[in-house]
Amino acid sequence: MLERIENLLLQLKLMLEDLIARSLITGQQIVVTSLSEISERLGLIRAGEFRSGNTKEPGYGFTGLRIAYPPVSYAGDTWNLALVRSDILEVGGNTDGKLYAAGGNLVIDSTGLNIDRLNYAIRQTATNEGNTRIGKITMTLLAGSTVPVFAMEYSSPAGTELMNNGDFETNDFTGWTKTVEDRGAWSITENSVYAGSYSLRWTPTYGASLGILTSDRIEVDEAEPHIVSGALFNSTAVSNGYGIIHLNWYDQVSGGTWLRTDVLGELNFTSTGWSLFEANYTPPAGALSAEVVIAIGDTTNV
Repeated sequence: MLERIENLLLQLKLMLEDLIARSLITGQQIVVTSLSEISERLGLIRAGEFRSGNTKEPGYGFTGLRIAYPPVSYAGDTWNLALVRSDILEVGGNTDGKLYAAGGNLVIDSTGLNIDRLNYAIRQTATNEGNTRIGKITMTLLAGSTVPVFAMEYSSPAGTELMNNGDFETNDFTGWTKTVEDRGAWSITENSVYAGSYSLRWTPTYGASLGILTSDRIEVDEAEPHIVSGALFNSTAVSNGYGIIHLNWYDQVSGGTWLRTDVLGELNFTSTGWSLFEANYTPPAGALSAEVVIAIGDTTNV
């Protein structure tokens, strides 16, 4: 009889140890170690925060989803829902009804729809009987003006990708030339990627740095519009950082005479996150090629 009681006590001890390993109960919080332990019989789950992402802690390179009450803090506000990449808020929502997206360039709150630094407010693609057109509502600068105005754009969809390694997905500088590396260095990184697996990175080493990267010449048809897009990212707000993407047009495929420069986008590094730039260009008369130039550095140099 005593041996049987000892066996029962041992089984009870093992069951208690297994229960402790499976769930930790503190107040109203239940931590479940695997999805297989969640069932309709578990009942109401009350948790201060649900977090799913990489293995890093917030503040130390966390990327993932956070659902929390009380809310968590990002970008000078508090959020009950936060989609985060490398500790930078990309999408957020809170119980005040505020929605934050596009790295803070799109905010919906009690004042309405607020758009800042995005290339267009609305972009719609429609197809009928094989005919596809793209319509946009945007803010733009008219020729010779310094005051932005509302504009509507209408175009056909982009055709063949003309740039060689424009997205840096070869994980090297194929199709590009490091024109300037002054007090810094160009590299390819897997961190802070806009799309795909890789992105370009400029790392200043000291002082007033300047990096300029120039693409190979792209053959163009002066009679055809060309859609050009690019994105710039800043992780830390600084007062003297600046970035720019522009196009140079030439009258020859190689060499030749410069015809015009168009600025695709400018990024002031007092803000953080991604800024996407896109524009539809008609090449200048006589243009046979174009090159894309990316310049990042101190405002006194760019």
